[in-house]
Amino acid sequence: MNPTAITGYLFGIEQLSGANFKKWKEQIGIVLGCMDLDYALREPTPTKPTSESTNEQKALYEKWEHSNRMSLMIMKGSITPKIRGAIPNSDNAMSYIKSIEEQFLGTFKSLASTLMIKIITMKYDGHSGVREHIMKMSDMASQLKGMDMTISEGFLVHFIMTSLPSQFEEERLKVEKPDMAHLTIGPNKKSLKKGKGNKKKQGKTTSKVAIQRQIKPRRNHEEEDHLKEKSFSRPKLFKISFRGPVEGGQKVSLSPNGLLFPVKVEPQPVEVRLSCVESIKGKYTKVKKKGASRATELLECIHSDIWGPYSIPTINGHKYFISFIDDFSREHGIIANYTMPGTPEQNRVAERRNHILIDMVRSMMSNSTLPEFLWGEALKIVVHILNRVPSKVVPKTPYELWVEIDPTSYDQAINSENSTLWLYAMEEELKSMKDNEARLVAKGYTQKEGIDYKETFSPVSKKDSLRIVMVLVAHFDLELHQMDVKIAFLNGDLHEEVYMDQPEGFQDKGKAPMVCKLKKSIYGLKQASRQWYLKFHEILITFGFKENLVDQCIYLKINGSKICIIVLYVDDMLLARNNMGMILETKQFLSKNFDMKDLGEASYVIGIEIHRDRPRGLLGLSQKNYIEKVLKRFNMQNCSSSVALVVKGDIFCELQCLKNDLEKKQMDKIPYASAVGSIMYAQVCTRPDIAYVVGMLGRYQSNPGIDNWKAVKKVLRYLQETKDYMLSYRRTDNLEIIGYSDSDYAGCKDTRKSTSGYMFMLSNGPISWKSHKQSLIASSTMEAKYVACYEATCHAIWLRNFVSRLHVIDSIMRPLRIYCDNSAAVRFSKNNKTTRGSKHIDIKYLVVKEKVQNGVVSIEHIKNTLMLADPLTKGLPPKLFMDYVTRMGLVASLSILD
Repeated sequence: MNPTAITGYLFGIEQLSGANFKKWKEQIGIVLGCMDLDYALREPTPTKPTSESTNEQKALYEKWEHSNRMSLMIMKGSITPKIRGAIPNSDNAMSYIKSIEEQFLGTFKSLASTLMIKIITMKYDGHSGVREHIMKMSDMASQLKGMDMTISEGFLVHFIMTSLPSQFEEERLKVEKPDMAHLTIGPNKKSLKKGKGNKKKQGKTTSKVAIQRQIKPRRNHEEEDHLKEKSFSRPKLFKISFRGPVEGGQKVSLSPNGLLFPVKVEPQPVEVRLSCVESIKGKYTKVKKKGASRATELLECIHSDIWGPYSIPTINGHKYFISFIDDFSREHGIIANYTMPGTPEQNRVAERRNHILIDMVRSMMSNSTLPEFLWGEALKIVVHILNRVPSKVVPKTPYELWVEIDPTSYDQAINSENSTLWLYAMEEELKSMKDNEARLVAKGYTQKEGIDYKETFSPVSKKDSLRIVMVLVAHFDLELHQMDVKIAFLNGDLHEEVYMDQPEGFQDKGKAPMVCKLKKSIYGLKQASRQWYLKFHEILITFGFKENLVDQCIYLKINGSKICIIVLYVDDMLLARNNMGMILETKQFLSKNFDMKDLGEASYVIGIEIHRDRPRGLLGLSQKNYIEKVLKRFNMQNCSSSVALVVKGDIFCELQCLKNDLEKKQMDKIPYASAVGSIMYAQVCTRPDIAYVVGMLGRYQSNPGIDNWKAVKKVLRYLQETKDYMLSYRRTDNLEIIGYSDSDYAGCKDTRKSTSGYMFMLSNGPISWKSHKQSLIASSTMEAKYVACYEATCHAIWLRNFVSRLHVIDSIMRPLRIYCDNSAAVRFSKNNKTTRGSKHIDIKYLVVKEKVQNGVVSIEHIKNTLMLADPLTKGLPPKLFMDYVTRMGLVASLSILD
């Protein structure tokens, strides 16, 4: 086998550290199977061949011996030294893995308990998809099944439904719907609704549409019910929306899989149009109903209902059960008692709870071999489970509401009645932290600069650098992988003397006043991020990487025609390279020095989704998931969308700010700063189209008014419409950076200062952009445009210095072109004349002339209609604005690009 392939297999095995035995065993089985080395684990030890053995017997023994030897080496090499020493040594691979399994039988029990608690208490987080959430819960059930703890399908469905939030109420209702709906069309069928028969209007025959449902009569309390043999199918709701001729008298059956089964009777054309949307809209009300009132204390209000009789009595002879639901914790506050036969009161809360109880009992009994008279015992188990499961309405379980409040400090825990249990829990927690190598966090004492720390630095690469690397990935078709550093800050070495108190309650006897001296940085120290960066930098330099001095979080390694670029963002890193051999080499080096997690090909980093179409040389950067989270956070996920972001004539000024205490009190409830900050992150990463409006909104964060908040909501509606938009980069024949610089004139109504904007394009996509208010008041349009060119020139110098150190774009050594749509500003940048109207311009802005003369940049004129930076300086009509957005390289999908 190819050594590179073997190394790749071995690199995929996670080191056995104790708690990950099950995962490690699965990975060992997969790797040995792929390498065809699992023969020794499947077959017992064969008899050692002798001189009388056949060639076949000798070949089988050689195969087993090779498999046994390789399996042992691979297994031992993937076990941490501290665990390897505790496992009895063996020359037999099958015996060796059984010895390991015996060491972790206790871990299985603990894992089973953890999984059971997790599957019961799990809630949908709203970030991942619903399908992914259901698959996670199904995977937990499968793991429990492998540990001889089977969860029935009914219970799993119940746990999944209770884990979903309120917005999935419609999905819950689907569970209560009948199996089949029939549409009966024809003149001989009667309508379900009274008075809805056939009617003739002006000689035209109108065929009615009758909806027939196979609904079983609702069981009353006197009705006999069979808990075990009864079918409990839960069909789906049907969405129907179609038009076309349907033959008269047809009976159209709708099944859960969406198929139509027509039965032809009499031909008669009729148009059918059914839609759940119109049906729901027809039931809308103008006044929003208030939620039901809830009790605020235990035993303030009790709901009760009796269920029964049941034909088969329980083991104790009972045919009824009565439920008591405390309203304060009514989601799951249930006590089941047996009583004499009687008539229950009409109580919706209790009846609904009884319905859930009986459904769970049916599910339990239908998947068991127990006799039916044990339904009462199953009911007790169901009630026990529900009383210990929290809900989205009541975060604590009913059981917790009846016991004392959990202690919030060490002193409260040690002085409580359950002090022994709390001490045991704390010891288990510390042991778990040690076993799982949990992060250590500083308690929070104030550090003094110059004593406890001298410098701070966060290893964060610039977004411009990241986008330039993405351009190179698309243009040169580089491999792009992602890795994550576990407990990154704990790798840093401290240079200052920092001491830590012993944890409360766990001081060494006789050494209570003593403190611990920290040798390594921990989370919470101000210098932790800088110490981690220095350690990472020191290690990476020894492997041949060179730091980009312009952006110190970008590293480059060139070996002949092979190139590797590392982009560091705190503890996340991207690796771009053009040689597959360097992938394993770099990953193995990093994993040898740090505890790394290999995430494979990069698809999502720091909230940015990466989309690639490698055959066409396309790459897109999107923030759809992030924008959806922002919309949901500010309750705008269902808002109407809009393409009008800021139109010409929209005004931002201090007159819109707060004027009195009433408005101030109203704005205190509005998260204006948080919303602007959330939108700003999207603008900085992938959305240059909202740069101007975000800059304008940010100017009023200290005193925003209602009109400013309306503008924020307008931006959110625009993002709702364009959340699929992504920055696109494509492979081109000419890899050259081109800049655009523009400004308005005296656009700020308060200070009369102008707004500058610039954008730099590379590979048909933007890599840098900015929209900001100028620091001076320009006396003319030429001066405002020239000051904008100065800002663009400063950034062009940065881009030139950064890209030149990557050694991959030759055109960067030529003058970098910056387009300006003002001919006077272009001429002023190219000559040394000083006119009466330009004598007052600050000396620092004259650096543009110097850079033009030295051949660093070139200021060139362009038509106003071709100025891509125009949307960064002012509001535009929606149609013109969307045209600029498309020319910027923002597209809804890579598939629409040529």
